[in-house]
Amino acid sequence: MIAYMPTIYPDELVYSWCSRYYAHSGYPSYSMALSDLFGNKSYRLNYEFTGCFSTEAKTIIGKMKSISEIVEQHTMYPYYARFATPEHRTAAYEALTSGKHIGKLLPIPTSDKVRHLMYCPLCAKNDRTIYGEAYLHRIHQIRHIGICPEHSCKLHSTGIRIYANASPRLFVPEEVIPQDLIPEPVQDSSELELAKYISEVFLQPISDATPIGAYLTHRLHGTPYISAIGSMRQIAKLHHDMAERYTDFEYREHHIQKVLLGYCHDPHLIILMAHYLGITPQDLCSSSVPETAHNTRIHTRVRSSYSTRKGAQAQDWSKLDKDSLPKVRAAIRTLHTDSIGRPRRVTKRAVCDAMGWPDKRLELLPLCKTEVNRYYETMPQYWAREIVWAYNKQQGNKAKLNWRAIRDATNMRRRDFLVALPLLTLYTDAETSTKIKCL
Repeated sequence: MIAYMPTIYPDELVYSWCSRYYAHSGYPSYSMALSDLFGNKSYRLNYEFTGCFSTEAKTIIGKMKSISEIVEQHTMYPYYARFATPEHRTAAYEALTSGKHIGKLLPIPTSDKVRHLMYCPLCAKNDRTIYGEAYLHRIHQIRHIGICPEHSCKLHSTGIRIYANASPRLFVPEEVIPQDLIPEPVQDSSELELAKYISEVFLQPISDATPIGAYLTHRLHGTPYISAIGSMRQIAKLHHDMAERYTDFEYREHHIQKVLLGYCHDPHLIILMAHYLGITPQDLCSSSVPETAHNTRIHTRVRSSYSTRKGAQAQDWSKLDKDSLPKVRAAIRTLHTDSIGRPRRVTKRAVCDAMGWPDKRLELLPLCKTEVNRYYETMPQYWAREIVWAYNKQQGNKAKLNWRAIRDATNMRRRDFLVALPLLTLYTDAETSTKIKCL
C-alpha cells in the first residue's frame, strides 16, 4: 500500500515524481512501486504524460493536487495541445485526466530520431541545494530546445531513451544525473534567443484563440510572403528564408502550406514561423484576427473574382445559398446514416461531393455551411456513435455480445474504442453506456 507520496516539485515531470516515490519508499523492485501506483507491475508510464493511477494513488494524489493541475503543470500536454483544434485538445485533456491513452489526438511528431530525457547541470545543482535531490524538469524535455533557457547552457542527456515500447523501469533522477558535471555555455546568441522564445511560448496559458493557420496568414500581411490582397502566398520564398535562418530546418514547403491552411498543428514549426515573423509569445498564444475594413475589402475581392470571362454573369450567391439549403439538408440525411443504418461522418468535403460542388463552395454559402457545421463531430464522437450502433445491432444475439463483435462490426482498433468510451452518453442512455463499457 502507498504510505506517502513525496511533494511534486515545480515543473517536474510525472515520470520523475513517480521515480522519486519509488526511491523514497524503499521498494526492493520498481515493479512493486508500479503495482501500487498503477495496479500493474509491468505498467509502462509515458515519459511525457501521466498514467492511469490506481484508486488508492488517486486518493492520495488528490489531497496534494488535482489531476487537472497534474496534467497542466507536470506533463508535456501544454506543448503539444497549444495549437491543436479545440475538439482534439478537449478530447486529449479528458483522456489524460481520466488516465487513458491519447492516441493521435495531439500532434506528436513521429520520427526515427533517438530522443532522451534531458537535464541542465546548473538546474540539478540548484535542485540539490534547495530540495536535497535532482529531478527532471518539463521545460528541458521540449523537442529541439537543446538549451536551458534559465542558465543559458547546453542540456545533457540522462541516457534514458524516449520511445513507445520503453521499459517499465523507473530511473531515479538523483542516480542518473551526475554530481560534478561542468556546464557548457552556449556561444550562439541566436540559438539561445530561440530557446528562450520556445520556453516562453510553453509557459503561456492555453486559450481558445483564432485557429493558428488563419492567425499566421493574417500576420503575413505587410511581408514579402503574401500578395497585397492576400490571395497568393509566397510559400517557396518563406521556406527558403526560414531554412537560411534556422540550422537543421527539417521542414518542406508543403509543411508550411499545411500550417497556413489549418491542416498541420506541429508546435515546433508553428513556433519557428511565429519567431521568424517577429510575433511575441503573448500574441501567438492569444492569437486574434481583428475585423478591419482592410480585411473586409480583401475578403470581398477574393469572393467576387469568379466571373472573369467576357460576357459571364456574376453569380448571385445569396440566392444560390437559399435555394441549395433544402438539397444540402437532404444530402446530410443521406450521408449521416447509410442504407443499413450504420453511422457515417458528415464532412464539408463529403457534402460538396454529394452536391457536385468544388471543395471550397461552402465558404460562399453561409446558410449551407452553418447547416453542415451542425453535424460536425470529432473522430472520438464518431467512434462513440458507431459503437452504440454496433451494440444495438447485436442485441438480438446475446451470446456474441462482446468486444470482438463490436470490433468486427466497426473495424475499430481497441485504442480508438477506449478513447470513445467517455462519449457514449452523447448517443445513448447511462445504463446502456455502462453495459458497453463492461465489454
